[in-house]
Amino acid sequence: MSTPGQTRGASPHGHLEQAIARIWCDVLEVEGLDRDTNFFAEGGGSLHALRAVRHMNTLVRTEIPADLVFTAPTVAEAARRIAELWSHEREEEPDRRAPVIRSATPSERAEQRGCENQPGKASPTQERIWFFEVWQPGTPCYHMPWAVDIHGELDADAVDRAVATLINRHEALRTVFRDHEGLPVPHTLAHLDVAPRRHRVSDATRAARHERAEHLLRELATRPFTLDGGPLVRVDLVTLSDTEHVLLLTVHHLVCDGESITILLDELAACYRAEVTGERPGLPPVAGFAEAAGHQERLLADGGRGRALAHWRDRLAKAPRYLDIPCDLPRPAVFDPAGATHHFHFDSELLSTVRAFARERGTTMFAVLASAFQALLHQWAGVDDIVIGVTAANRPLPELRSAVGPLFNTLPVRSRLTGRTDFNEAASATHEEIAAGLAHQALPFDEVVAHTIAEREPGRSPLAQVLFEFDTIVGQRTPVSGQTWSQRLVDTGTAKFDLTVTITDDGNTLSGAVNHSTGVLLPETGKWLADSYIALLRMLCIAPDQDLRSLDLPEAPRIDVTDRAVGPVAPYPDSACVHEFFEQQVDRVPEATAVRCGSVRLSYAGLEARANRLAHHLRAAGVTPESAVGVCLRRSERTLVALLAVLKAGGAYVPIDPDYPDERKRYMTRQVHARVLVTEGEQVPEWFEGTVLDTALAETDRTPAHRPPRTATSANPAYVIYTSGSTGLPKAVVVEHRSLVNYLTWAVREYVGEGAGGAPVFSSFTFDMIVPNLYAPLLTGQPVCVVPDATPTERLAEAILERAPYAFIKLTPGQLDLLAEFMTPDQARDLCEALVVGADTFPSRVLHKWREMDPFTPVLNEYGPTEASVGNCVHHVLRMEGGASLPIGLPIPNTTMYVLDERMTPVGLGKLGELYIGGDCVVRGYAGQPGTTAERFVPDPFGRPGARLYRTGDLGRWRPDGSLEFCGRADDQVKIDGYRVEPGEIEAAIARHPRVRDSVVAVAGPSDHRRLLGYYAADPDVASDDVLAHLRSELPAYLLPAVLTRIDQVPLNSNGKVDRKALPPPGQTGRPGTAASAPPREPVRKAVTRLMAETLGIHPDEVGEEDQFFTLGGRSLDIVRLSGRIKRLFRTEISITELMREPSAVGISEAVIRNEAKTGDSAERAIEYPGPGSASPEEHAGAQRSTAP
Repeated sequence: MSTPGQTRGASPHGHLEQAIARIWCDVLEVEGLDRDTNFFAEGGGSLHALRAVRHMNTLVRTEIPADLVFTAPTVAEAARRIAELWSHEREEEPDRRAPVIRSATPSERAEQRGCENQPGKASPTQERIWFFEVWQPGTPCYHMPWAVDIHGELDADAVDRAVATLINRHEALRTVFRDHEGLPVPHTLAHLDVAPRRHRVSDATRAARHERAEHLLRELATRPFTLDGGPLVRVDLVTLSDTEHVLLLTVHHLVCDGESITILLDELAACYRAEVTGERPGLPPVAGFAEAAGHQERLLADGGRGRALAHWRDRLAKAPRYLDIPCDLPRPAVFDPAGATHHFHFDSELLSTVRAFARERGTTMFAVLASAFQALLHQWAGVDDIVIGVTAANRPLPELRSAVGPLFNTLPVRSRLTGRTDFNEAASATHEEIAAGLAHQALPFDEVVAHTIAEREPGRSPLAQVLFEFDTIVGQRTPVSGQTWSQRLVDTGTAKFDLTVTITDDGNTLSGAVNHSTGVLLPETGKWLADSYIALLRMLCIAPDQDLRSLDLPEAPRIDVTDRAVGPVAPYPDSACVHEFFEQQVDRVPEATAVRCGSVRLSYAGLEARANRLAHHLRAAGVTPESAVGVCLRRSERTLVALLAVLKAGGAYVPIDPDYPDERKRYMTRQVHARVLVTEGEQVPEWFEGTVLDTALAETDRTPAHRPPRTATSANPAYVIYTSGSTGLPKAVVVEHRSLVNYLTWAVREYVGEGAGGAPVFSSFTFDMIVPNLYAPLLTGQPVCVVPDATPTERLAEAILERAPYAFIKLTPGQLDLLAEFMTPDQARDLCEALVVGADTFPSRVLHKWREMDPFTPVLNEYGPTEASVGNCVHHVLRMEGGASLPIGLPIPNTTMYVLDERMTPVGLGKLGELYIGGDCVVRGYAGQPGTTAERFVPDPFGRPGARLYRTGDLGRWRPDGSLEFCGRADDQVKIDGYRVEPGEIEAAIARHPRVRDSVVAVAGPSDHRRLLGYYAADPDVASDDVLAHLRSELPAYLLPAVLTRIDQVPLNSNGKVDRKALPPPGQTGRPGTAASAPPREPVRKAVTRLMAETLGIHPDEVGEEDQFFTLGGRSLDIVRLSGRIKRLFRTEISITELMREPSAVGISEAVIRNEAKTGDSAERAIEYPGPGSASPEEHAGAQRSTAP
């Protein structure tokens, strides 16, 4: 990030970056920007950012969010974000034209600058409020809803006339704001009808009426305003009885502030009295807001602005940019305006003590109260230097006293503890700080920020994140005899800052409110802050001589989440084996379809007979409980027969992919002492030592078809599945019947329910993701629809749809994303009755993409490692959810899920810890690895004697809504395409190559498109193809790196650890972020490189026209996604085989042109799909002319 005065870096790349740079230069009024310069480091502010977005919206035909400059504050980042936005819109609307990129003309730029400085523009305060309204529209954050509780008989018509007088009297209340190129332009209407709306609450009891009235007030207070159409004031009259009423005055902060509310309520009472009695209201002359703002501006004339700037620069020199209060929750990337408020009161004794303290020291109550609050913040945050904001009325002139409008200003107040500081000194220092600030209160807060803060973060308010307010209000008004008016603020459930403490003095009592963002603090902390403040204020006023650094605060709240960690207790047949439930369905519906695979159909009786025959052969081969049986078959109906046969024989099946390297298959069978192998054919493979059984034995009539007697118990293993191991060898996870039955009992109830249609099986049988798709239908008399193993990936959606609709489907986020590429909305909606996504990280992007096609099918996010018997935690997904990824929910029945620190102590809400899984889902352990089992399966300190917890290595936290959030790994393990992958296992395999000295494996790409990057240290003549061939002989396909790159040595940091940042780009030796080959020039090639980059999650500049898709990190699923994108853009279908024949932009472009329906059609479509570095406007226009009819 560059700052003003630094040497310029790289110039903007491509037309999009150049256009953005020109816009930013115009807005910031600077001569030039490099591609990595920070917008805010060049003097940009909130309104600058908003204007930049508005100008970009006019030049780039795509909807750009208002916070873009905050989240992407450099030209390069902004260009990348805009390209991603347009790409997403293109996926939603294939016919959408590309963004048009053009430069603003000199006259346009002059006009833009003219608009920014035009007379009569909105005030700086209004501009700041406008910015937040545009940034986060629709929230009631800047509503000011004041309720007036009226006791006594009320003339509603007189109220109407009084309101009309008020609206006509104050031009601010008749003002609306219209957008002119990102600037709010105020327009005052000559007349505006704001007739109070009348409501009556007529519940039977007084308590019920008041409760209903409060709900109504909150609903009325939070209704959105239309800024450009108005009105920006609403009046509602709620009647509870003949003598109980509530008058709700809701005004937008754009036209009002706290002092204005007092003015309005005073004048409303006076006008009402005049209407009732016939007297004159006796109101003073009033200045319009524009006139009042002009008076304020004149206070900065004659050197006033310079003196104010000098003051604030001096006061805030080397001040901390942010006050890092201890947050209960991880700070969101963008400020969350949702808030909560805790109210508290000062008893009369404390009020008297505070007043006496202030009087004796010649200071104000405001200074005493603010100083005590600063002392609390010093202790709570553990820092000696803090800056908070205080609100100033900013009405020093008599002409401003009766004006209505947002004249207030926010003043930064700094507090520093240097050496020993007592409360006497602190209160005096705060008094002086506030007094000095009030002398310069006319300088707008945004100007103070612009001249004192170089950079800012999008999720935080600049300079002041904590606000302290001291308000004086009229406790009670008596407009007419027998009638009283009492005012109070209605809670809108919002927050403008991380934390705001407001103290209100009504002349007789003091009350307080702690308002906080629920995105960073919990309600319990709000109450703790209020209690701590009262206790600390009392102590300091009584004993002010103690050192503020040594104060003792009450212990901060610790939220107990232990009850959330325990799933519900639910009965299940814990003594049964899985296959017995299948047998119950055989007896119930023998002729119902049990399995379909291609043209093959087996009934429940037919599947049972085949499984029984093979089970008898397994028994004859010596299979008993605790025996491991290898099953090496391609996906078909025979696989189901084999798995059920092993269970019926009492053994535990070990699924082995036929495509695994022989060495890995040998290790797997030896590790678990498998002496029997079920496969196709009778020949014993070279990698196996033992008895081989051909699945064809199940199809002969010579073997008995009756059920073999049960020998296994629920404590025996049902299957053994291998997962990646950090030691360089895979781990064999032993899953017992009992834990599997608990999971399936829940899955049947949760996933199948009253549904029909079974489920499809389309993943590898070595992957426990398929367990519910396989067994839940068989346990409910429904069909399992097996997609044949030979089905090409690009035909997967078609094959799944062939048997739809299903009761449910379980799949990975990557598979869901893939189906979305190849299904129509109608197909998506008719696919199944429930969609289950199995993942630790379920990106919201994938959900939203699917929801745009299918908004109503229930979606569940299931979490659980193989060691937890498939799954043990589930989140019921809302229709649309925010955040980068979805939560993983809560534990399923009879399981537990703890978030623990390094001492195995539960952490509080929002705190990061490691996930531990307990209960009936925990598996036996790792076969043949007692040391690793003892390390990962530890005693459960919260469970019954002998219970264990599985230490997942996953990090997580409890969210305020009570659900769990997955937060990554405590080690290097990652999940790719649903498989848990230990990079260490791959590094060890690479290092076993005889000519490799060292190795390292990195992970690239977003969570749903991760890819493995392998690096090996070897001599230059050791080719990557040779190393890859070696890996193919040791590792399954899902563990193979997408790219192998030779390096001279593995880079290390100063601590001797691998420095992954120093690794070169995959497959390259050049500088990061550049393509290995020349950039494309021909339109189709340009579009194809863009599609390749989108698919791989990299910048288009990193893709040259001859770069190989797989060398860049593409995987088999990625090539299928690329195929779908090509089909949408070019309206032509290219087979995966053809794409893989020459997977570069050159080769793919030639394939596109070969398959185009009309000559030149591809080029025309390509021109409409530009990205960074794409065709210039002149080339675009020329291409359009050349292809025009």
